[in-house]
Amino acid sequence: MRRADTHCKQQAQRYAQHYRVKAEEFRKQAARSRFPEIQARPVRIAASSERLRNIAEGTGDVAESEGRTEPREPAKPSHEGAIKRAEYPVSQARRHVAEAESPHRAAGSPGRKAVR
Repeated sequence: MRRADTHCKQQAQRYAQHYRVKAEEFRKQAARSRFPEIQARPVRIAASSERLRNIAEGTGDVAESEGRTEPREPAKPSHEGAIKRAEYPVSQARRHVAEAESPHRAAGSPGRKAVR
């Protein structure tokens, strides 16, 4: 029984060390980024790793980590507008034809000219 307790404590210490290192790595990664949108995710992951480290060390409790003083922001997709979906070839061709036939398109504007 005593051996199992020792093993559990050692395992908890390994987990705590792992989460401590991961939190530090994510903070460094966030510090290297120039863009706030990109910094936000590693900072959140580092905070989660810190909470897990506290739980593994026994200094934090699940209920304690859930009862934060500051409200947690809902995750916002940071890729909105950043990822342009691939356009189907037929849709692309229709769009090009519509753009070429558009009456408000200036005659001398740059772009492809419609071949008839």
